[in-house]
Amino acid sequence: MWPYELQSWMELGYSALPGLDQDAGNPLGIAQLTENRYHGRRQVAPAAYPLAGITVLLETMVAKILMQTQPNGTVIATGIQLANSTSFHGREIIISAGAYRSPQLLKLSGIGPASELTAHDIPVLVDNPDVGQHLIEHFAGTFYYKVRNASAGWAIGSGNPVLDEPQYGLGLAVDFNVQTDVPKEGLAHAIELDEGYKPDILTHPLLKYNRTFSEYLLLMAGAADGSRVLFGSTGLLPTSRGSVKLASGHVSDTPLINPNYLGTHVDRYVMRHMMRTQARFAGSNATIVGREILDGEDPVLSGATQPIALNSTDAFLDTRASAAVGTVWHPHGTCAMGKVVDTDLRVKGVENLRVADASVFPVPITAHLQVATYGMAEQAALIIGGGS
Repeated sequence: MWPYELQSWMELGYSALPGLDQDAGNPLGIAQLTENRYHGRRQVAPAAYPLAGITVLLETMVAKILMQTQPNGTVIATGIQLANSTSFHGREIIISAGAYRSPQLLKLSGIGPASELTAHDIPVLVDNPDVGQHLIEHFAGTFYYKVRNASAGWAIGSGNPVLDEPQYGLGLAVDFNVQTDVPKEGLAHAIELDEGYKPDILTHPLLKYNRTFSEYLLLMAGAADGSRVLFGSTGLLPTSRGSVKLASGHVSDTPLINPNYLGTHVDRYVMRHMMRTQARFAGSNATIVGREILDGEDPVLSGATQPIALNSTDAFLDTRASAAVGTVWHPHGTCAMGKVVDTDLRVKGVENLRVADASVFPVPITAHLQVATYGMAEQAALIIGGGS
């Protein structure tokens, strides 16, 4: 499939990156998919960074941050209290619970929107309406496409002995990661609908540069008999913002997460463009894959009645998108720098308390978050350790 997929993306006007390397400074184009795996296992931080001198408590939930309010009104973090009422104290408290749990923990400790805290009988220590707001989450839709001849061996399950080799179980059956901009004219119109005035193409941050709005992954698997493949599209530069709110005043209750997918005209335009690009790639004569290998979308497996096609209306695509779009597990922004923490990751209004995780990113990261999050964590270590 490799040469045909590469040719097809180029037939649609996209260029192969030098060395098919997406990590060389410019991600816009066709690249070989790179995964962070070793012997098939995803490599998490403890596998790459030493834990010498660190004690990890398993199956342990932090209930709240312990605070002291000084006579002059200064709020100081002194420790944490676990759900079992055990407490730990330290010179500095660093929260790294992620974009969902970090804002929840701040709120349970009295830091957040006063109205929300009061509604759950939580004493307000620092009224900050931005805690838990500005949730940024990449949105993705995955659709099934039909293989013209399943016995030809294009997909896993087709009987192709090469695809039955054990190494195909050690990673995704994906050859390429294709990241692209979107057409400026349609984007400018969507921006105008969102912002209420015509944007300046030379100065608007979404228009003046080529930006990484879209990502495409063609997974050569989708049915047990090899008759279907999965085509995924991800929006990497969402303009919609969601929220993380308390379900109750108890840490054991999962917070209420509203990603607000496709909440703007821009995001809906990007999603429609990605769906139409899929149809051009895999359901038209514009590419060799569409002419000879794939035969359009299977709407039934995708949970619909009519397939995505080149002549699909905006309204139809919006309806399909709203049913298909979901998470790719890239949440960030809920303890945003400048609003909740400062440039040294210190929580505003509280001494001796920092947040160090993806929740502090104030703007969308137009890529998968792992590298950016690790980079932020390394900077956090330097900041907290005084540069040593």
